[in-house]
Amino acid sequence: MERKSDRPKGILRPATLGSKAELGRYSPSADLAPFVEHYWVVKWSLPGQESYRSENLPYPSVHFVVEPQGAYVQGVHTERFTYTVSGTGRVFGVKFRPGGFHPFSNGPIARLTDRRAAPAEVFGAPGERLAQEIASAESPDGWIGAAEGFFRALRPSTDSKIDLVAGVIDYVMACREVTRVSDILERFGMSARTLQHLFSHYVGVGPKWVIRRYRIIEAVERLHASGRIDTGQLALDLGYADQAHFIKDFKGMTGTTPAQYNRENRARG
Repeated sequence: MERKSDRPKGILRPATLGSKAELGRYSPSADLAPFVEHYWVVKWSLPGQESYRSENLPYPSVHFVVEPQGAYVQGVHTERFTYTVSGTGRVFGVKFRPGGFHPFSNGPIARLTDRRAAPAEVFGAPGERLAQEIASAESPDGWIGAAEGFFRALRPSTDSKIDLVAGVIDYVMACREVTRVSDILERFGMSARTLQHLFSHYVGVGPKWVIRRYRIIEAVERLHASGRIDTGQLALDLGYADQAHFIKDFKGMTGTTPAQYNRENRARG
């Protein structure tokens, strides 16, 4: 499997990650690429009683996860995601494209938002067997091979609405000028009701949430890259009408103001 070399985004306070855990991401086979964004593996070995808490801003994606405590399907996580590790272990995950999990689901993706579902709830007994097969494998090739065999056997059908969802989200991600749902409606020529229904069924969160999440992820990445901050200019660059609104969104998603975040991140590395 091809390992991805680009730097992952959305990881909060990443300065110590490299010394605490190893993250690897792998591209899917061509036939599953319409549905799967990538596979990911986190491995760690921490001495004694040391522990490490990782935080990130999740994207609008569903994940299938196998960790030491068990396996689950994780719907879109609307708050920042925190995971604490200690000792030695690993976690394997399948990150689906926004909208890409819909062919494997029995209903709207919104029913999974902010919750974990047991594999059997979503896939029946075969889902539990998949989790056991991955847990017993010893390498990324084994984990990915088991996952690809399982999802390929479900014969997911192509769906033009997945590509439409991907197009909308790519547009939001690439164009920081997109700050309102009306910008999407104008660009794609659809009604607000149609867009909301599409996102509820295929993504699990509304388009307004997606816009705000991508703007804050971009803000975090800019702080990581520059180490400096001009909150007013950053808010303006990201399309916010005022600095106060930007700071409120940033703090709501990261837990700190941009200035506090910048100080903490610089102090850590």
